[in-house]
Amino acid sequence: MTAPTELNTSSARPEDVVAQLLAAMVRILSGRPTKAEAGDLTITAVAVESGLKRHYLTHKHPELKDLFYQLRDHHDNPVKHDAAELKSEVDDLKRRLGDANAQRRKWKQTTDTFARAIHVLTLENSQLRQRLDPDPLTSRPPSRSHGTGTLHAVAPPDADEAAK
Repeated sequence: MTAPTELNTSSARPEDVVAQLLAAMVRILSGRPTKAEAGDLTITAVAVESGLKRHYLTHKHPELKDLFYQLRDHHDNPVKHDAAELKSEVDDLKRRLGDANAQRRKWKQTTDTFARAIHVLTLENSQLRQRLDPDPLTSRPPSRSHGTGTLHAVAPPDADEAAK
């Protein structure tokens, strides 16, 4: 598709101006403008796309301005349809993001609760062990060595002296 040619508006025939404006409307409404921003469905965009001043639509050819607005507002055009689809998709994604954030907050609260419960149970376990055997050096149950996964029995203090 070739770019529209600029008209010398001082000597342009009215038919050429109308043809230029109609061609610009078609390009804008089809979503394929060459000069204006895609998706900009205003008469200013039609003026930019046609290479003419805006007053050609507002004062000299208001019927074309009205036609453009009617086509834009009442007919199915790809730009309007795509924009509606994208808005729907964005709304759905925002809703899903909100749900995911709410679920993340819930899981965070759950893990915090479990961490507090584990801490309390660890303290209670330590207190119970001390109550059962107040002197930890006399007799200890087998303990796990940290990191190796092997069990090591702690010998009573008398066994160390007997071994000497």
